[in-house]
Amino acid sequence: MRRGKNDPPVVTGVKKVKTRRLRFKFKPLSLLLLFFIVSILYQLGLGLFGLVVNNYRLVELQKKLVEKNQLIQLLEIEKTRWHTDEFLEKEARKLGLMKEEEPPGAGSEKQEE
Repeated sequence: MRRGKNDPPVVTGVKKVKTRRLRFKFKPLSLLLLFFIVSILYQLGLGLFGLVVNNYRLVELQKKLVEKNQLIQLLEIEKTRWHTDEFLEKEARKLGLMKEEEPPGAGSEKQEE
């Protein structure tokens, strides 16, 4: 019996078909190059992370510095207020060093006489 071109193939037995697996072979130079690229990317990532962390810390410390400067300004204003005559007379009245009915400046005249 002759087979024609259009006849289905006849299966007489099970034939093992070898499949070729495509494998990438690493050469020593390509491994070295891959190692250098990965290490450079690691160093860049580490540097960028450090930069972001330091920038965050810088912003936080600048905020604290502004708060401290405002506090210093408030304390300077309070200090100058303490050296005014009105404040000193008011505190002297509170401590009983000056009578309530005495006009401001009258206590210094008595001491001069």
